[in-house]
Amino acid sequence: MTGDRGIHGAREVLLMLRRLAVAAVVCGAVAGMLGAAGPVEQPRSAPGSIVVIQEDPDAAVPGGTTTVHGIVANETAKTAPALVVEITMPPGAVPEEPFFPRTCNQHKSDKIWTVTCTIAAGLESERTATALVPVRIPNDASEPLTGGRVSVTSPDDPGVNDSQPFTIQVAFDEPTG
Repeated sequence: MTGDRGIHGAREVLLMLRRLAVAAVVCGAVAGMLGAAGPVEQPRSAPGSIVVIQEDPDAAVPGGTTTVHGIVANETAKTAPALVVEITMPPGAVPEEPFFPRTCNQHKSDKIWTVTCTIAAGLESERTATALVPVRIPNDASEPLTGGRVSVTSPDDPGVNDSQPFTIQVAFDEPTG
C-alpha cells in the first residue's frame, strides 16, 4: 500500500477489521445458542493496540520479484512509541534492496532471511505505517512460498506484540501459440 491508499485507507481498513470482529463475536454467540460444536475464533487483537494488517504480496514468476508490505496500524487513542517491524521471508525468498524506510536491515539465519525496520515514535492514532521490502523468489519455485511473517514490537512498550503470516503465490506465464 502506498500513497493515498496507505494513509487515507487506514480508517476504512480499521472499520472493516472492527466489523469483522463484531461479526465473529455475533456468529459465535449464535452458534453457541444453536449448540454448534467447535471453537469460535475471537478477534486477534484487543481494542486499542498496534496491529499488523495481513496482506499477501502480488504473485511473482519464478526468478522474479514482488514486494512485501509490512503494514502496521495504530488502533490506540494515542501516538505510538517507536516500533520495530520484522519481516521474515518464506524459505527460498531473498530480500533485495532498496528497502523502505531506509532504517531497514537484513540478516540471514539458518537459510531464512529477515528484514528488520525501525519506525520512529509518532505514528498517530488510526494511522498506518508501511515497510516495503522487494523480494526475489527462486528460479525453480513451483508452489506458493509459505511461512512468511510480518511482526511488530516496540522497545518502549512490551505490550506491542502482533504478527500475521503471508504467502507469495507463484505465477506462471500462459503458453503462447
